[in-house]
Amino acid sequence: MLRYILFVLVAFIAVSGCDRDGGQVISLEKVDYLEKMNQHVRPQGVSEDKNGMIYLDKSISLYVKTEDLYFDGYGFDRGKYSDEQLSEFRHWIEDNEPAWEEFQKFSKSQYSWPKYELMDDGDFAGTIDFSSNLFSVREITKMVASRADLAILDGNVNDAINIYCLLIENAKKMYREEFTLIEQIIWMSVGGIGFDGLKFIIDHCELNDKQLGGIEQELKRIYPAGFVNYPSSGEKLHYLFTIENGFDEKGEVKIEFLTQVVAIDTMLGEEVYLDFDEIAKLHASKEETIAALQKQWDYFEGIKADQLTPYEIHSRNIDTNKVISELDQEKYFVLTYESEILGGFLFSHVQDRRKAEFDSTMAILAVKRFEIKENTLPGSLTELVDKGYLGSLPMDPFSDGPLVYKKNENDFLLYSVGENFNDDAGKSWDYINDKDCDDMVYWPVEDRWVDWDNLD
Repeated sequence: MLRYILFVLVAFIAVSGCDRDGGQVISLEKVDYLEKMNQHVRPQGVSEDKNGMIYLDKSISLYVKTEDLYFDGYGFDRGKYSDEQLSEFRHWIEDNEPAWEEFQKFSKSQYSWPKYELMDDGDFAGTIDFSSNLFSVREITKMVASRADLAILDGNVNDAINIYCLLIENAKKMYREEFTLIEQIIWMSVGGIGFDGLKFIIDHCELNDKQLGGIEQELKRIYPAGFVNYPSSGEKLHYLFTIENGFDEKGEVKIEFLTQVVAIDTMLGEEVYLDFDEIAKLHASKEETIAALQKQWDYFEGIKADQLTPYEIHSRNIDTNKVISELDQEKYFVLTYESEILGGFLFSHVQDRRKAEFDSTMAILAVKRFEIKENTLPGSLTELVDKGYLGSLPMDPFSDGPLVYKKNENDFLLYSVGENFNDDAGKSWDYINDKDCDDMVYWPVEDRWVDWDNLD
């Protein structure tokens, strides 16, 4: 995942294609694709003064960082803190009240969209700047999730539920086809924090049926058709922008563009020994490069890869990257250097993981409601469907069946078989004991080090 994010940061491409006109290769005339991206991402008929992004930007500008406290992936982790540190945490939350107020305004905005601008200095000058406010979203999300955790500690569980649902709703609003892939991934991650927070509350706060039903209805309101995967039409324009700026007026690749392509590895500390002058001499022209990618995208569309689950791609032995993998590696260096990303397989994993996260949360709510009303755990997910607690079986994107549900004496196990496509009996990746295990476990919830038995 880190490699992918860095790949996008240097203004390259994952699942992408090219605009077509009658099936012909696009014109090589100079086009302002940055402006096209800004036009594409803005909702039609909506004026600039309706853009709620100004509130998110203001929230980020008002955000008060802290270097003294530690945080886990969700928010505050009380089990690691003394009373003095807890007091400092409360002060930090108070300091961020203005940022929280602006975030709520952003949340209430019907429309929000970014304005793409270029980096004007450094190694990535001339590429689109995704590194400023977009990646500050993580800090704001941490602050919001921390407010939810503090609400739990203060006994305000319903407030915490509302805050986590707010994160999920914002993620839904900002996960749009018109956005670039990195934006879609960042906002899906925000939603993931919301879902993790809800599951944590369900696990630790002994919710009643009304509260569980309320969460269920709220998620159905946010996702009336369930979690839907979107392709990224914005990434197509992003790719065209990248090629437009990576080749000169003669259609020859720029050496600085080649260095940006390998910057992923150099940023990860790997040694890269390449003769960029020689690569530039051998490299395909701009027209040939675009034609190759158009062929790859046509192939991707032809096999309907964006409609297939990872398991379907795996079981049918489909090479989503077939066209690119068959290219001359030197002649098409900018396409073949990170060729596995061009096939879109990695991104489809991210989307399907998020869909499974939504489906698993709905299944967990159904199990817990069944347990309250029936005074026992369901024997299977099918029983939940048959008795009306669940609309349909939550399918596992990494197998040919539903998520795995196993009832035990006092609890249950719910998981996906994960990206190795093997059922590892609900064991997640373990660097020490089970290196080959790759199941994605949704229940029971991972311990967040909170000492719930000895709360003050």
